[in-house]
Amino acid sequence: MGDGPNVVPDALAHELIHVVLADHFTAAAPPRWADEGIALLFDGSAKQAGHEADFRAALSRGLAFSAADLLAIEHYPVDAARQRVFYGQSAALVRWLIARRDAATFIRFVTDSQSGDLPAAFERHYGLEMSAVFDSAWKEVPPIHSLSFNDAKN
Repeated sequence: MGDGPNVVPDALAHELIHVVLADHFTAAAPPRWADEGIALLFDGSAKQAGHEADFRAALSRGLAFSAADLLAIEHYPVDAARQRVFYGQSAALVRWLIARRDAATFIRFVTDSQSGDLPAAFERHYGLEMSAVFDSAWKEVPPIHSLSFNDAKN
């Protein structure tokens, strides 16, 4: 791999998070939005800012996924533009959920939601009803630098 400040590729932390999540979620893979959303929090600042910009652009053009649609996605969108929106929205939703409580609560929520009753899991872990309010509230996501998972790299 060599020596120097860029010895570890930027993507390594992101990909390692997928491995950690796969190790935790042994019965079934975590939902696609949660898996990508949390892994994106370990990307470098520039990459996170790009995903944030994709999300904000989709919001302003009315092209963002609804919360229900985002939570139901099982496979990556085929269209590259929709895929960028998916990444940006997934990261934004994960940031919002972690900012409401903490990362441990987020993991417990995702684990609990795999039972099939996502609204009940959401209410249990976040004290909120999954409703139209939720669909708009999480879009007021904390800025990308509000969670310091990748500060050591920047």
